[in-house]
Amino acid sequence: MYSLLLAVGSIKLEKVVSKFKSNSVKHYFIRYALPVIYVIFSLPILAMSMPLLSVESFIHLTKYMGLTAGVTHSYTRIHQLPQHFADRFGWEEMVQGISKVYDNIPPDKKENVGIMTQNWGEASAVNFYRHNYSLPEATCVEGWYYYETLRKKDFKGIYISFGLSESELFDIFNSVEQKGFFKHDYCIPHENNTPVYLCSSPKYDLNKYWIIIRNIDDNFLHLVYNEQIDSAISYYYQQKKIDPNVLLFTERQINTLGYEFLGNGKIEDAIKIFEFNVEVYPSSSYVYDSLGEAHMVKGNYKLAIINYKKSFELNPNNTNAKEMLQKLKKL
Repeated sequence: MYSLLLAVGSIKLEKVVSKFKSNSVKHYFIRYALPVIYVIFSLPILAMSMPLLSVESFIHLTKYMGLTAGVTHSYTRIHQLPQHFADRFGWEEMVQGISKVYDNIPPDKKENVGIMTQNWGEASAVNFYRHNYSLPEATCVEGWYYYETLRKKDFKGIYISFGLSESELFDIFNSVEQKGFFKHDYCIPHENNTPVYLCSSPKYDLNKYWIIIRNIDDNFLHLVYNEQIDSAISYYYQQKKIDPNVLLFTERQINTLGYEFLGNGKIEDAIKIFEFNVEVYPSSSYVYDSLGEAHMVKGNYKLAIINYKKSFELNPNNTNAKEMLQKLKKL
């Protein structure tokens, strides 16, 4: 975009120059002096667009100039480096952290181990460096990786995960253990201070899960959005009778629907949806947490306490449930 503006501006400037006599002072100033002035004033900020300096020198320069290097990223804020610089750091160190977890897995289990990341950038980094560390191929639910994984249908029973939150992983696996931690001073902030998890015992047939994660069952969703919650629940159980292994949605998708209704003030419908999620996923801490929140909004404090307690029992690391219980005791 800026190259185009510079080109258009140059054409306009050339038209202005052509109006003056070739030997006039204005002609010489615009043609020769102005470009020199432009270059001189551009030099201090050239390092913001090109990697001319070391990281330490770059940070020192921006502080000296009274600027922050925190150029806005697509959805976060860079605290020390702009995105196009921060994206150059941390990738191999991330892969090294994943490889440490992989190396500690018994040799007889490694054939059943995969790597799952949050986004295509992380998956690409793993696949770029993986031969250096004898790692399996990484995948994610974004872009080409999503479709290639469906094509291959090469799903594993154990996954090393990077970038996905613990709650997201508990949506997929029964066992989620933190085995590592990635930290880098100059990488993109949302990838810094990231745990590395070892996940096993999938809750679903992962091939079916991979399909449904982007396509919740249309009939079920149609009934829900037409506020026929009871009919949607009946439809689910009918499908389960036909095929006990059927997968119409994920735990997180139902939770999202519940919060959508809760946010629109349809508290009773939200409670029905959260209660249904508890029926389908009774071993999940997070479904009880959400049901507890809905009851709390409704003013059903006793039911809220019961569900938050259940959530905390299932996952003692659920700090939200602990905080809500303390808050409810004061009411």
